[in-house]
Amino acid sequence: MRSFFEHIPERHHATLREAIEAVTETKYLLDQVRARFGTHDPAMLRGLLGQVFDGIAVTPDAVAELEALAAEHEARRAACRTLLEQVAKGQAPPEGTP
Repeated sequence: MRSFFEHIPERHHATLREAIEAVTETKYLLDQVRARFGTHDPAMLRGLLGQVFDGIAVTPDAVAELEALAAEHEARRAACRTLLEQVAKGQAPPEGTP
């Protein structure tokens, strides 16, 4: 990632790093869900309701939590893409980003 940041003004490094770490965090959690249940797609998990994986039952609450996690991941990805586009155009990211 070092070579990537060489093309970004240093004043944006911390903001971009935070945005990338946020996306990575939710991706890691989605990967854990996939490893345990064989999918991270909420619709597919809903089809597994009542089944038990590694001692954990698939419940409606688990599906709802996965839906929220997937939505959060997509929101973080979109915010990160927007931030990258702004920085690439030489625009300063909005205050409070990410």
